[in-house]
Amino acid sequence: MSKTIDINVDVGEGFGIESQIFPFISSANIACGGHAGDYNSMHEAVELAKKFNVRIGAHPGFEDKENFGRKPLDISLENLKQSIFCQIQRLIDIAHKHHISVRYLKAHGALYHLVCHEECYARLLIEIIHQNFPELKIMGLPNCLLRDLCLKDRVEYIAEGFADRSYEADGKLMDRNLQGSVLEQKERIVEQVINFLFKKVKTIEGNELRLVVNSICFHGDSKGAIESIQATIQELKSRGIEIQC
Repeated sequence: MSKTIDINVDVGEGFGIESQIFPFISSANIACGGHAGDYNSMHEAVELAKKFNVRIGAHPGFEDKENFGRKPLDISLENLKQSIFCQIQRLIDIAHKHHISVRYLKAHGALYHLVCHEECYARLLIEIIHQNFPELKIMGLPNCLLRDLCLKDRVEYIAEGFADRSYEADGKLMDRNLQGSVLEQKERIVEQVINFLFKKVKTIEGNELRLVVNSICFHGDSKGAIESIQATIQELKSRGIEIQC
């Protein structure tokens, strides 16, 4: 069992919980103005990250705040590429003013699932890294096409598990629109995080699936997110597990 684990949370999305979350996490996925966020929210998140020595990542999504980036937009790949580039650059410029660096890229919502599983979107993300941000790593699902392409194209990859989401038998996340897809019981969330440390996860069918992750994500908009994060950190520390990236 690993003695350290990275805990990441999506922030800057308008839920106002950043000051309560940053003391407990080691990585922050900062919304860049696409699905959520603006200059002020990015500025605040970067300030908190610097204060608590938290690694920051760009969290771009489809530019659709009405649907919180959870529905794919019917736009060309070229326009999507430009949108993602601008969102990442926006955060990098703000971080530069605070003398810290953006370290990785994690897509949001519908874009996250597309880049993980569809080749044209995965390659688009890798092109953005190679052409514009070679210093950035990519964060995504552990068993997916994006991971395979990153390994092939020598892009550093951070495989993440989700503390508060249910898994299908093939390792994909259960559709958020289905009942039971989002875990809300604090005890169940803590159990899932502990399982990740042993390189496994329990699927929605009740079977165990091997899953090797480098980071564990909590969604800041989930019900009881702060309490779940705090309870998980307490349990991890009681087992001698340190929170660090």
